[in-house]
Amino acid sequence: EPAIAQTSADLVMKRQTDCPAWSLPPWTKLLTGGVDVQHGSLYWTIRAWGPGMTSQNVAHGQALSMAEVERVMNTAFLTPDGQTMMVELALVDSGDQTDAVYEFCMHNSDWARPCKGVSSLQGMYRISTVNKPGSRANGLQLVLVYGDSYKDMIAARMQRDNGTGSWMVHKDCDLDYANQVTAEQKVPKRSSGTLAFTWEPKTSHAANHYLDCEVYAAAAADIMEVRSFLVPDPLQDAIYNSSPENFPAPETPPPAPEQDWIQKYESWL
Repeated sequence: EPAIAQTSADLVMKRQTDCPAWSLPPWTKLLTGGVDVQHGSLYWTIRAWGPGMTSQNVAHGQALSMAEVERVMNTAFLTPDGQTMMVELALVDSGDQTDAVYEFCMHNSDWARPCKGVSSLQGMYRISTVNKPGSRANGLQLVLVYGDSYKDMIAARMQRDNGTGSWMVHKDCDLDYANQVTAEQKVPKRSSGTLAFTWEPKTSHAANHYLDCEVYAAAAADIMEVRSFLVPDPLQDAIYNSSPENFPAPETPPPAPEQDWIQKYESWL
């Protein structure tokens, strides 16, 4: 069936900003992460979030161990004004190596939670719990993620020019990431006489690990209430692609009437 929604690696590369990898845009208010667990390796991403669901990938990569992911997610990022920021929440795919992921998230419970993709859900995500009586992980918080909804959101925001509300990537973004994050397309699918639309790989065995990572990072941002961040005044939209020194200077308020009177008659005594 013909695709009704499609993205491309070229489009991702057009979303590059002037910020190098591991650097934060000046509008950053939140950092989240996503980890896709595969047999033998783990893919991860870290994304910065700002008002209006503005976001940018600030780092991504492939790790060979959980310990490496732990080190990456505990990186201290510096904001342009010298403040320190760290990943506040990362969702880790528990579909593979489930027990190891549960153990990892319990050990890093201050910033990591296990997640599981689902094919349908009321809403974009839901907080559930692990049901494994007798296990240390029993009762652990588990995030159910409706991946198709987040892929819709990513594809739509990827179409926007860089700026407020756009889905962007850092200056050093590589083609492998761009190919993986656009490895799927939305197609109509008929099942039992009912027509539905779902995201599926463009080609068989296409690697889509970074796309899953970005889905988890977006769900983590929702959990951290990213949608409550106020959108700045449109006239100040230039700050989204500016350095701190280019920020608009605050206006000096006019003198109060009494101040003007005192200056005029300061020698009256």
